[in-house]
Amino acid sequence: GAISSTILSLIFCVLAQLIGFGSKASNKNADGNKNSSLPWRQLFFIGFTVCYGAPFGYAAMSYVSYPVVLTLKMCKMIPVVVVGVLVHRTKYSRNKYISLILVTAGVMGF
Repeated sequence: GAISSTILSLIFCVLAQLIGFGSKASNKNADGNKNSSLPWRQLFFIGFTVCYGAPFGYAAMSYVSYPVVLTLKMCKMIPVVVVGVLVHRTKYSRNKYISLILVTAGVMGF
């Protein structure tokens, strides 16, 4: 069920973080190059949010009906474009906006 897969994902996240911290402590990455000089606190925060976000997200989605989950997953182009335009000042072509509208309308219609 959702609980057991969440627990398994969390175990993998803990192992990934331990391996990452071990690599940072050895001051070498897999290529033998020196690791970044990011402080431990920043590395922990980045690792925590990346690793633990997905398992908890999937666990939360188990409380929502499948059609809603499917619709939300398929419509993720909308926040990507919104962040691209507002935050990164990306300019998209008219065809991209038309594609966004058509794909979103198709998914909502489904």
